[in-house]
Amino acid sequence: MSIHKVLVVDDSKTELLFLSDLLQKQPATPEAYLRLAEAYRNTGRPELEVATLDKLARIQPDYPMVKVLAAKAMLSLDPVDYPAVLKTLVEAEKSSPQDADVFYLRGRAYAATDRAREAVAAFQRAIELRPMDPAPYYQLGLTWRKLGQESLSREALNRMQHVKQAAGASDQK
Repeated sequence: MSIHKVLVVDDSKTELLFLSDLLQKQPATPEAYLRLAEAYRNTGRPELEVATLDKLARIQPDYPMVKVLAAKAMLSLDPVDYPAVLKTLVEAEKSSPQDADVFYLRGRAYAATDRAREAVAAFQRAIELRPMDPAPYYQLGLTWRKLGQESLSREALNRMQHVKQAAGASDQK
């Protein structure tokens, strides 16, 4: 049974059962792990999302993006284990050193742990790698504000608005 042949399931519980069953029968199905992790996220169960992505990372350690997805899921946990998030992002950077998400998520973790200067550097790197993504500009603006740098904060937030408008204009074409 291929994950590609699966119909869209509207019922999250049914999808969870189906994907869990599929993974018991075919444990080396990366797409199923990703779908199962997404289903857990959509049902508000980030701890199971993290566990599912960890299983995928163990089965296929070179699978693209798994560490980034795991770090993103870990930031949804309550409480967040920031040292574990940062460790996961170090691993993600090794396999994807040009991935803007690695630096964006690192910036969020640093900002949440009062490491504002490191957060600034991480957000700036995310912006270098993906300049048309408004999210790092927003987080950078908040971080500059936290550091008392109002003019830099306004500059980052204005840039975020510009990027959003540019994205909206290109969507209308």
